[in-house]
Amino acid sequence: MPCDRIDLLCEDRAHELFVRRWLQTLGIDSRRIRTTVAPSARGSAEAFVITQYPLVVKEFRAKANHQLGIGMIVVVDADLRSVEYRCRQLDQSLENAGRPVRAATERICHLVPKRHIETWLRYLLGVDVDEERDIKHDFREVPPDLIRLAGERFGESRRAPQCLLASLVATIDETRRLGL
Repeated sequence: MPCDRIDLLCEDRAHELFVRRWLQTLGIDSRRIRTTVAPSARGSAEAFVITQYPLVVKEFRAKANHQLGIGMIVVVDADLRSVEYRCRQLDQSLENAGRPVRAATERICHLVPKRHIETWLRYLLGVDVDEERDIKHDFREVPPDLIRLAGERFGESRRAPQCLLASLVATIDETRRLGL
C-alpha cells in the first residue's frame, strides 16, 4: 500500500517546498504532510536534523504500528560529505539514542542532496551542475515557484530516470520505500 500520509523532517523551507510539491504531484494532499523544519538562524540545520531524527523516528514508529499508509521522509544535505556518510550519521543517531537502525522494510526515506538542495533544484530546472561545486551562494534565494517546479520535475524524473547526479539517482531508489 502506498503512503498517503507523510512525516517530513528537513533542514529548511526549500527542502520542505520541494518535497511538498513532489508529493502533491503524486496525489498526496498537503494537509497530510506533517513537517518539522530546523529553526532558521539557530545553528546548524544539518545538526538539527541529525539530533531530531531519533525523536521523529520514535513518533513515526509508534504511529506506523497501527496506522496504514504512513511514511517518513528526512532531508539533509550531504554538503562536503557523501550520501552514504549522511545515512550512516542518521543510523548512528538512532543507535546513540538506543533505538534500532532503520529496517529495510520501514517506510523511512532518506533524501540526501549532494552537495545541497540547490544542486538538485538547478539540475531539475535545466542548469548544468555537478555535485562537487558549491553553488549555494551563487543562488542565494531560489524563488518558491521555481522550487515547486523542480519538485514537479522530480516527480516526472522518477518515472523516467535519466539522471547524471548520483545523489538524485540514489534518492529515486529511496523513494520506493514509500511505495510511491
